[in-house]
Amino acid sequence: MDYILKQEKGSCFIGFLLALAIIAEITGTLSMKWASVSGGHTGFILMLAMIALSYIFLAFAVKKIALGVAYALWEGIGILLITLFSVLLFDESLSLLKIAGLTTPVIGIVLIKSGTQKKRLPSRRWPMQQFEWIHAARLAIAIVLEIIANVF
Repeated sequence: MDYILKQEKGSCFIGFLLALAIIAEITGTLSMKWASVSGGHTGFILMLAMIALSYIFLAFAVKKIALGVAYALWEGIGILLITLFSVLLFDESLSLLKIAGLTTPVIGIVLIKSGTQKKRLPSRRWPMQQFEWIHAARLAIAIVLEIIANVF
């Protein structure tokens, strides 16, 4: 996730917080479905706790990550993985139309990241590293292909 974050001290930790926010969101949303299927209250309590944690971690992450990028990653990766786990755990269907719909957040993440302006400091980086959006696009494509491979 380095290429998505601003290259500053602590960016690894901020990336970790964003990952925790995504994991908490996925867990909370899946707990909501589990609670509605099983009829118990434990799932709803877990849902409330995990969604709250997700927003707390996201709030810390946006201190160093552009809000649009952080939110797009949080929501985009979240929806992709929630859909995958819904198919695997709750036997929900996944049509080609749904797969096509899931590619739109991936494309959105790439576009938002490529349009995000950063403060430019004198750089000693290799010129190809200037094209960080290429790495974001590769990550997005890899996520979609992994989901498709796991579903089919």
